[in-house]
Amino acid sequence: VTPLDWKPEERSGVAVDPATKLVLFGTRDGWLHAVRPDGSLAWEFRGAGPFGPPVVVGDTVYVGSTDGRLYAVAIPTGKERWRYQADEDLATRPAVAHGAVFVTSFQDTLFCVDAATGKSNWVYETENYINGVPAIEKGITCFGGCDAKAHVVSLLGGAKLRSVDLGAYIA
Repeated sequence: VTPLDWKPEERSGVAVDPATKLVLFGTRDGWLHAVRPDGSLAWEFRGAGPFGPPVVVGDTVYVGSTDGRLYAVAIPTGKERWRYQADEDLATRPAVAHGAVFVTSFQDTLFCVDAATGKSNWVYETENYINGVPAIEKGITCFGGCDAKAHVVSLLGGAKLRSVDLGAYIA
C-alpha cells in the first residue's frame, strides 16, 4: 500500500459507512479513497478532478467533483454505479432524501438527481454561486448562497416557493 496524498487543506470532507466502517474521502488529485479501520486501503475510485465531501446512504457513496460530475459509487466494491454530468463545479456535500440526491454548484445551480439512476429530476438556478448543503424537510429544500438570499424550493419539480433577501452572503 502506498501513502495517500491527503493533507488537512483538502477541500473534501470525510464520511464513514456505518455498515463496513470504511472511511471515505476524496483528494485534490482526483481520487476517492476507502480506508478500512486498520488503515489499509479497501479501494480507490478515479475521477477527473478534486472531490468534494462525500455522503453515505445505504451501500452507496455520493460525491461531487470539480470535474462537473456527481458520482454514485458502490461502497462494497468501489465501482461506479452512475455519474451525472452537470458541467459545473460540484465540490459541495450532497444531501440525499426522498430517493433523490441534491447537490449545489459553485456556479449558481441546485441539481436534483434520481438516487437510483443518476437521471436529472430538475435544476434550479440562482443569481450567484452556492457553497452550502441544502436542507430538506416536509417537501421543500432550503439553501443559501452568495446572492444573499435564502431559497425555498419545492421538491416536486423544483419550483421556487420563495426567496428571502438576507442582505449578506450566506456561507
